[in-house]
Amino acid sequence: YIRKITNEFLDSFDVQKDEITFDSLEINTLFLDEAHNYKNLPIRTKLKDLVGINTKGSNKCTDMMHKIRCVQINNGGRGAVLATGTPLCNSISDTYAMQMYLQPEEMARTKLDVFDNWVKTFARPEQICEIDVDTSRFRFVRRFSKFFNLPELSRMFSDVAVFHAMSNVDGLPNLSEYIDVVIPKSKELDDYMKKLCERTEAIRCGEVSRFEDNMLKVSTDGRKAALSLNLVGLEQKYDKYSKVYNCVNEVVQIYKKYDGCSQLIFCDYSTPKVENFNVYGELKTRLIESGIPAKEIAFIHSYKSESTKLKLFEDVNSGKVRVLIGSTFKLGIGANVQTKLKAIHHLDVPWRPADMVQREGRILRRGNQNKDVFINRYISHGSFDSYSWQILETKQKFISQFLNGSSYQRTVSDLENNVLTYAQVKALALSQPLMKKLAEKENELKNVKILQLQNEQSVEKFEEEAEDARYQLELITNRLDAAKSISKHLSGYKSSAYKQAAEVHKGIITKDLLFSSDGKTELIFLNLYFVIPQNQDKEKPVVHLTWGDEKFAVEMGESPAGNVRRLVNYLKGFDKVVEKTQNLLDEYEAKLADIEKFLSERSDYHTQIRKLEKERDEIMQALSEAEKIYEPEPVW
Repeated sequence: YIRKITNEFLDSFDVQKDEITFDSLEINTLFLDEAHNYKNLPIRTKLKDLVGINTKGSNKCTDMMHKIRCVQINNGGRGAVLATGTPLCNSISDTYAMQMYLQPEEMARTKLDVFDNWVKTFARPEQICEIDVDTSRFRFVRRFSKFFNLPELSRMFSDVAVFHAMSNVDGLPNLSEYIDVVIPKSKELDDYMKKLCERTEAIRCGEVSRFEDNMLKVSTDGRKAALSLNLVGLEQKYDKYSKVYNCVNEVVQIYKKYDGCSQLIFCDYSTPKVENFNVYGELKTRLIESGIPAKEIAFIHSYKSESTKLKLFEDVNSGKVRVLIGSTFKLGIGANVQTKLKAIHHLDVPWRPADMVQREGRILRRGNQNKDVFINRYISHGSFDSYSWQILETKQKFISQFLNGSSYQRTVSDLENNVLTYAQVKALALSQPLMKKLAEKENELKNVKILQLQNEQSVEKFEEEAEDARYQLELITNRLDAAKSISKHLSGYKSSAYKQAAEVHKGIITKDLLFSSDGKTELIFLNLYFVIPQNQDKEKPVVHLTWGDEKFAVEMGESPAGNVRRLVNYLKGFDKVVEKTQNLLDEYEAKLADIEKFLSERSDYHTQIRKLEKERDEIMQALSEAEKIYEPEPVW
């Protein structure tokens, strides 16, 4: 119908339909909501083997860039408004994308429109220790894990963005701490994880086709198994080894203790289906069996239209629906259900930190009548949950450092409180904590040894620079003394003396004189000696004002009269020579002071290396004395 009336409208103006283009619409302002969904711009870079950077981009984002640029060109650089609560939701390239959308001229002026220049200015790739995707070992990969010049980046970004941190905001409920419910690993899960290891080795050795099996399938199956073994074709008993069992117990306890309050359960895998097993159906069945009426339990997926969703949200806020189950996409965005919300439960882990922010934004929100709230996170011990929490830790590092207010330092590498909780959860889920400590300690030792080598090279370089600076200071001091003496000498002459001297030398300083000297030809001007050098620069001939062993060059030209004027002007403004020489002396003194400070305060990496080697040896000793630390005692 819309196509029909559009065609009729165009026909009435005798306009060809295929001639309508975006720029012909004359749009002067473009509003883009949820702008973080358009951050995947193509990136040209020479940087290789960097995890977390997508260079190909997407057609959707490329198209959006063309449209935004069209509006900006036609409106003097203005006309594009991007709105999002999570401008940095996945990787370091997100900021670059937002800047390319909104401040292309500034990016081009500073040469930061080239991604590699942007990276060199604000980021440093580092080799860090990670849990491998099958959780059986550790690996070192290159990521952007250290960021610097953050105040400059923030100020540049703030020219086109308005953002603020959520810390210490009035009206938000209090979250004292996260509740991490660690589910012990069952024998069935342990056996399945070993099978995943075997699949991983087969993939790496090329024994299977990538269409038959690949790391994406392994990762997906691992995440499913961490949620419920039923999702990978095995049997998950309803006992203490089950996430659903532990979640139901927590939900029921809060339900009975806090009458009238509501709860949310987030689960992105295994959404409601009529056939086969799904976690949603299992949760509802077990909650009903535990005494919660079916009418007080709802799935967000059952409400398709906006009107039915709004009615559902009203029921949750009024306490009619006490338990609402949904995914991040359907329940984590735009759901205003905070009025009586007491707890939320993370049954699985989303990939992006922004998704976690969206989930927890349902309860950490103004308008919540509960002063204290709970956030429960369910972690299957030794499962893919460890890998999933690690992804959040790595991605969240830059985001929290950049957007957590104005208190950040120039260079930040340590994780802040909200990121450390991710690391703590990862440690809870990892089945080989000492192995991880050993890998991290060895990597830290390697980095400190590199720093030691760099420091030794820097010390050698600075010692050479210090020696050169002392030599230059001696030369400049002698030159300054001579300049001050000349200035004092000239202070005794009045303007009439300059005129008289100029008249005497009128027509003397010719081109022939400047280029025929044997290096000993002298001129006396106001009782100052000027020597004409033997080997002149053909383009810029000079005469040298001499005072003792010091020489001050005065540029000459082709005209004799002009050369006299140059000489007079140079001497009248000789105080500037004194000032420049004094400034040069001050610069070298400051440079020498900085070098000497560095040499006196240089880091003692030898002590750090000995300390790290001792800690590494202690971990290795602990591992050798207790091999069971590699694998915890089975709980079955």
